[in-house]
Amino acid sequence: MERMIKSTFNILILIISLLLTVTLLGCVSTDVAIQRVERDIQFNNPNRTSISVPFELINNLVVIPLRINNSDTLHFILDTGVRQTIITELDPGSEFEINYDEEIEIVGLGDSEPIAALLSRNNEIRLKGIRGKNHDVVVLLDGSFNLSKFMGKTVNGLIGYDFFESFIVELDYRSKKLFFHDPDFFKAKYSKLKKDRKWSEIPVTILERKPYITAEIKGEDGTFFEVQLLVDSGASHTFFLFPTSNDRIEISNKSISSFLGTGLNGELYGKIARVDEVKISDLTITRPVVAYPNEEGIQAALRTEDRHGSIGSELLRRFKVYFNYLDGSMLVRPNRWFNQSFNYNMSGMEISTPYANLPYYVVSKVREGSPADLAGVKRLDVLYKINYKKIYDYDLNAINSLLQKEDGKKINLIVYRNGSYKTINFRLKDETW
Repeated sequence: MERMIKSTFNILILIISLLLTVTLLGCVSTDVAIQRVERDIQFNNPNRTSISVPFELINNLVVIPLRINNSDTLHFILDTGVRQTIITELDPGSEFEINYDEEIEIVGLGDSEPIAALLSRNNEIRLKGIRGKNHDVVVLLDGSFNLSKFMGKTVNGLIGYDFFESFIVELDYRSKKLFFHDPDFFKAKYSKLKKDRKWSEIPVTILERKPYITAEIKGEDGTFFEVQLLVDSGASHTFFLFPTSNDRIEISNKSISSFLGTGLNGELYGKIARVDEVKISDLTITRPVVAYPNEEGIQAALRTEDRHGSIGSELLRRFKVYFNYLDGSMLVRPNRWFNQSFNYNMSGMEISTPYANLPYYVVSKVREGSPADLAGVKRLDVLYKINYKKIYDYDLNAINSLLQKEDGKKINLIVYRNGSYKTINFRLKDETW
């Protein structure tokens, strides 16, 4: 028997609503007869062939607004790495109705136990101009996966496969626009783009509602070996490689131990290093930063998925990308960011916010032996100024960008600690060269 949650969701997760206005653009075709396949997610206007949605790019992640059933506007990361729509946080003051069918457990990256969740079927999702039915939604019951504190703005969850299954999805990181194309109408244009030398075609295999590609990694001995990588637009890294998944995966001696981020099942720690080259289709990626999670953080993923790692949005953002699950392919074209050097947080301090949408930032972690640590930065220091500008002149995205800007960059901090202000100076240092 179904149970109805008529929720203030006080038992779930505290957040602050993020307001984002969405402008939807598209083209209407009235003179072309199109044989369309009935799908669960469709354009509201049957004559519509494409819709454009501006998005917010935060920490390399694409955030879009949508509604589920009768909810207020929610904000979701567009994530190719998730099978189902996942709600991670909800405003305790908002009304939201959802039917749920069963309790389940969610497994993913991280060193904690699986997360308890509710599975709800037959929901409706809506963007302006797009409506979906029969939509499965997973609601997390554990508030530990708090996206908002790492994003600096309220983010309510992750959405992925259903949109990519229903459309040819065009992602333009430079213009911050997302295009949903009707796959029946757009098929001919997509075939034409495949033949254009400006575009590289990457074969994609869909396994259990997730996209995988094959890449070649240049090993320490100078030879290349193949790996299967998840395409994960919901992760901000460049590459993850899992050392225990392949004997050829070796970590360079020039590596550092670091916090790598937070997965669905907890925090991830491991090593950061570089590899000389990665080849994907006809593309060569030179000296990218690679993260190697510790074994305890990837055990759940390796039990359920046959892969050697993933590519994230720090790589994807350097391209204009078409995802075409129906065709089993991706098309990518380098943009002006393609030749930027690959960096990471060279300060050694992680910044988060307990209050999404407010310029209040706290040092949540400090890596031992890092420039920040050696200069005296402490966990729970509250940031007051960075490089002589008050903290309200920054958002969290800008702070994170500054901390990985360039080797040797001088950082001047004023922090508030134990009732007084302290000035701290250090320089960013790339320890992977």
